Amino acid sequence: MSLIILLALVASSSPSYVPPYYEGQPTFAAVASLDPPDFRGEDVYRIEFNLDAKVEMPQDGFIHRSWEDFQKFDHLLTTHLMNFGLQFPSEPTTENLDAYMKRVMEHSGIVNSNVFHDFLGINWSGKDLKFMQSLAEFMKVVIPPLYRAPDFAPEPPVFTDEADCISAEETPFEVYAYLMGFRSQTSLQEFNEWFQAFLSTYPAFDGLEDDSDVQPEGVSVMIPPHFNQTFVHFLPGGYLNGQTVRISFLGKSKFNFLDETRIKEYLTMLYGDKNPKRILDIGTGPGFSAFVLAEMFPEAEIIAVDLAAPYIRMARKWQELRNITNIQFYHANAEDLSWLESESFDLINYAYVLHEIA
Repeated sequence: MSLIILLALVASSSPSYVPPYYEGQPTFAAVASLDPPDFRGEDVYRIEFNLDAKVEMPQDGFIHRSWEDFQKFDHLLTTHLMNFGLQFPSEPTTENLDAYMKRVMEHSGIVNSNVFHDFLGINWSGKDLKFMQSLAEFMKVVIPPLYRAPDFAPEPPVFTDEADCISAEETPFEVYAYLMGFRSQTSLQEFNEWFQAFLSTYPAFDGLEDDSDVQPEGVSVMIPPHFNQTFVHFLPGGYLNGQTVRISFLGKSKFNFLDETRIKEYLTMLYGDKNPKRILDIGTGPGFSAFVLAEMFPEAEIIAVDLAAPYIRMARKWQELRNITNIQFYHANAEDLSWLESESFDLINYAYVLHEIA
């Protein structure tokens, strides 16, 4: 058995790892080991640390950093005039880097600095960023002086289970990835390569090769050539790439039209006094609007369609987790709904579509 196949089997049987948010003052840090390459393909060193943290926060943790990350960290200390007597090693070994880390910990100015906290992946969650929820918030995202981003990415999550992709809270790393996407106009190709490498670690929400597992019985779907001609929102492979499902799903905290609370407020204002029996949700994506409609009108039949089969698989799995029974999710093209017993609907929603074509 090849090493690549063996590693894939090990990964598939391992539980997902969702890094916690760390907040506190470092009291100890040591380079413990050289670990296997990360998603970038770079060898990484495991740095273990202890924190003086609040009672409900983790008191210890770890972060992985490459040799290039260590070099960048030392350079930043130099530019911040904090690099005195640290003697950066000339060779990357666990022993050399651990000795360097011990010298770092002797300088209170470094230990208390944002640079060191960023290097350890602590004291930044990105939860205070609201992205596209208002113009003022958007300005923070695209104008770096208005909001400080970490100098280093936090520890990335590792998902081996599709259900975890839906149920797990957004990690600081994923907020960081979103933020860097908006700030990478001058280095977009470099960011896209980094982003694609990370997304390749996500589950792909695969199914049958012809996607018949999520299509109406006996109905095949032809994808229009224009659908995936442009990869929107920095998504490598576009919506047809199932490894983009989670990162799109996380848009619920960033875009008003994906926020179920806001969707419900708006739909209630428009249709709260109505009693639709049959509703069509076109371009449902992960299903945000479909779930709102299903909860608002529990007696209605909801038909939700999308051209991206992986997103329909995700929506069906989310439907199971939420125990909602009045939605039928299909991989289908809304330009041809002749497979339905009736093409008559009391309400048709396609807000997600309008956003993408605007």
